Parts: sequence; C-alpha cells; structure tokens
Amino acid sequence: MIQSIRIKNLAIVRELSCELGGGLNVFTGETGAGKSLVVDAFSLLLGGRSQTELVGNYGEELLVEASIVLEEKELNRIHGELGLDEPCLFITRTLSKDGKSKARVNGRAVPVGFLREALSSLVHLHGQQEHEALVTPSYQLDYLDRFAGERAVLLREKGESLLRERKEAILKIGELEDQLRERERKKDLLKFEINEIESARLSEVEEKSLLEEKNLLLSGLQIKENLEAMQEILRGEGHGRGFLNLLEVRLKELGQFQNLSPKLKEICSRLSGLILELDDLSWELKSFSEDLDLDPGKLETLEERLDLISRLKRKYGSTIPEILNYLARARESLQSLERVDIEIEELVSKKEKMEVQLHDTLKELRLLRKKRAKELEFKVMEGLNELGIQGANFKVDFQEFDLENLRSWGLDRIEFLFSANPGEPEKPLGKVASGGELSRIMLVMKSVLADVDHVPSLIFDEVDAGIGGKVGQAVARKLKEISVGRQVICITHLPQIAGAADNHYVLEKTFEGKFEVSLKKLEGEERVREIARMLAGTKVTPAVLAHAREILGGNS
Repeated sequence: MIQSIRIKNLAIVRELSCELGGGLNVFTGETGAGKSLVVDAFSLLLGGRSQTELVGNYGEELLVEASIVLEEKELNRIHGELGLDEPCLFITRTLSKDGKSKARVNGRAVPVGFLREALSSLVHLHGQQEHEALVTPSYQLDYLDRFAGERAVLLREKGESLLRERKEAILKIGELEDQLRERERKKDLLKFEINEIESARLSEVEEKSLLEEKNLLLSGLQIKENLEAMQEILRGEGHGRGFLNLLEVRLKELGQFQNLSPKLKEICSRLSGLILELDDLSWELKSFSEDLDLDPGKLETLEERLDLISRLKRKYGSTIPEILNYLARARESLQSLERVDIEIEELVSKKEKMEVQLHDTLKELRLLRKKRAKELEFKVMEGLNELGIQGANFKVDFQEFDLENLRSWGLDRIEFLFSANPGEPEKPLGKVASGGELSRIMLVMKSVLADVDHVPSLIFDEVDAGIGGKVGQAVARKLKEISVGRQVICITHLPQIAGAADNHYVLEKTFEGKFEVSLKKLEGEERVREIARMLAGTKVTPAVLAHAREILGGNS
C-alpha cells in the first residue's frame, strides 16, 4: 500500500505531500487545479516515461517521493532483488531540465526500468492510455490470459519459448540447405587447400633454419677461404710449419725448465692448455670447411622451398603458425560440411517433435482460454448491468490459426465484441462503445481482474469520463467494492465517487503573482462543501449542501 507521496517542482506544483490510507482515496478539485499532475507523479514513480516539460520553474529538477508498505507475500521477492530487509520501500524519482532521470529505492540507485518491474505487482495505474489500449486485440488477449490465471500464463510462456526454438530450427535448416547446395564446391576447395598445406609438410621452426642455411650458402666461398687460411696459419700444412707447430716446439724446450720456478710452471701449463684448445679449434675449422656444401643445386633447392612457403603465406597466413591454424580450421569446416546431411535430418526430427509439443501446449491454452472466456463474459455483463448498462452484451470472439500461420500469442487471436442494447449485433469494442461505456467496461474488467491479480494498490484516472447521475452512483459503489481489502486511489470530478471515499483530498490552485497549488485532506464540513461545489459549481445553496450531506450519509 502507498503510505505517502511527496511532489516537488512538478509543473505548477511547488511542493505537495500527503499521507494516504487504505480503502478508497479520492482526489478532487476544480478543472486546472492540478489533478492530472497527481497522476503524472504516480506515473513517474512507477517508472513512466520522462517528460522534461513536467519540470517546473521552482528549481532545476522535479522530485517525486513515496513510501510503500510491503505485504508479507511481497517481502521476499523485493528483498531478494534489492538485498533489503526493511518492510517499506522508499522510492525517489528525479527528472532534470536537461532530461536526466534518476531513481532510488531505499537510497540505492536503480535503473528506472526496475521501478516498472518491481512495482508491477504492487501498484497498477489505469489512465487514458489504458482506455485506448483496451480496444486493441493484443491488450485483450493479455487481459484474458491474466484472468485465466497462472496456468494460462505458464502455457503462453512455454508456447512462446517453443515457438522461438521452432523458428530458430527452421532458420538453421534453411541455412544448412543453402550450405548443402554450396557444399560440393566448398568441399573441393577445402580439400585442395588442405592437400596443398599438408603436402608442404611445414614445420614452425623450418623457415628460420632454411634462411640461415641459404645465407650460409650465399657466403660459402668466402667462409671456406677464410677457414682454410686460418687453418693454414695454425698448422701451416703445405707451406711449412704453422703457428701451432712453433708453439709446440717452444713449449717442449721451455718445459725442461718449468720445475725451476712455480711461475714458469704455471705459464707452461697455460700454454699447454692453449695448444690443446687451438688444436681442437684447428680440427673444427677443417671439419666445418669440409662439410660446407657449395653445390649450386643445394641453394636452388632451398630457394624453391622458401618460395613455396612464401606462396602459402600469401594465401593462408602471414606466418607458418597461422598457416597451420588455417589448416586446422579447414579440416573442421570439411568435417562440418560432411555432417550437413545428418544435421539437417536431426533438426527436421527435432522440429517435428517440437511442433507436436507446441501444438499440445497451445491446444491446452486454447481450451483454457475458451473456458475462462465464458466466465469473463458473464462477469463483465453482470458488472455492466450493475453500472447501468442493462441488456448489454459482451463476447470474446476467437479467430483460430494453424501452425503454419502461428502467431507469437498462440493459435488464437481474440477480440472483445460489444453491443449496448438488446438485439443489436456485437461489434468490435473500439467501434461501438462510447467514452462513458468504455470507462465502465474498463472499471468492470479491472474489478474482475483485481480479484485474480491481488494487487494491493489501484490508481484510477478518468474512470468517470462521460458518466454522471445514477451511473455515477453505480461507479462509486463499484469502486467502493473494489477497495475492500485494498487501496484504491481515484482522480475524479464526480460527487458520488467523492462521497464514497474513505479519504478525501482536494487540490486548489490560487494566483498571487504566480500560480500556486495546494493539497488538503478534507474532514467534516469541509468535505460537505467540496462535494457541494462538485454538484453545483460556485452557486452553493442550502439545498445543494443538503444534497451533499445526503450523498455522504448514503455512503457512510
């Protein structure tokens, strides 16, 4: 239940606040006093669309605040979503002139959309837009499914899920069939690419090794000449004694004296190690020189191999690892193409099973809808009779589809048909119902649905459009009936509805340099005078006051 509301800087409203009670709460006031702004405030609290023109001239942003006392059944859901443990929700919605909109719940910032979701089961706002929506088949079907209860909602959700899966399966089958037509061409191309890469027998480190070998061969003659020259210096073979031979002779002669001095012995030892190292190096030079292949055919082979790698890189990747990755993907694609036939068969089988399940689900939903539609017809006609439309007829018309022409809402399209007078054929609601009749039909339907939805707070705007007199009394009784055990908030111009209220608030607009709007809860004689004003305008006579007291007395 909405416990309180505070409005600040909303259009011509500087600041208003009030405490709300259970039962029937009504807001009245002269035309232009700001009753519609109260509806705008509630709409903003419930996550309604931001309209910067609502921001007044008393600051840079408007503010709407409210506290909502949670029923026990709502505590766990709301607390689970927000992580709160308070029994109340303190909701704040702000809107600045630059269009920035913010929402907070118990001091915590939340998306504005969260207000719509979290409060959808706590508060319903019924205004002019819903009157307009009432004549649309989609709204009517939603209404019927909500009236039909939780089972209908579950069946509809299941049907919508199956329908999405069926659509996805059909799209996938189409894609695979397109692939099938292209498959042979793609398979030939993939096989060629796979064979071309596989036959190259690439190695990730091969290219570096080939380049090193190529560069070595290109400089091979100079390297060989230098190696042989260095070997000649060390060994002197063919040209007398080399440096190494001379060292060996001198070390042998010097070695005769090494025991005469520790230092000399150390020098001889180091020379001996150097000779061994140079001897080993000499053999390495000789071996490397002899192994160096200067065959021009070898260089040609290397260049051909490197050219092959370059061609593959241009086609499949900038590096050998990328080429090998392309090979892996090509193998997977080939396997996938070879599985297309099997995959199509599996999907067709899955789709057929899904369609059986979908048909059974939607058939059950159709039977439930038709059963509950009869109950709805009876309840609506009963309610309309109470509201002064005797002899009216209300019917739920069904148009059925097969699976091939299936709609997202199921195998049915429904439309509410109406005739106000006995003997007249029923026609679509939006074509034959007057504004006053639509208001009463909406009220009856909300009354019927309220028993199913168990929403704690209902807000009505323009529920009294186009009605008055005895019909107004009937509407007042209906609102009073709906308010038993819940909170109903109604913006009204009808004295009969105001007289039925448990809590009566009046909005007044005054002008002292600029317009000011005030809000006051009425009691006693003040309430009598407001109802008298609603009855007679500015000419309030003793007779009108007596009539106002009669209205209040009749509803007490």
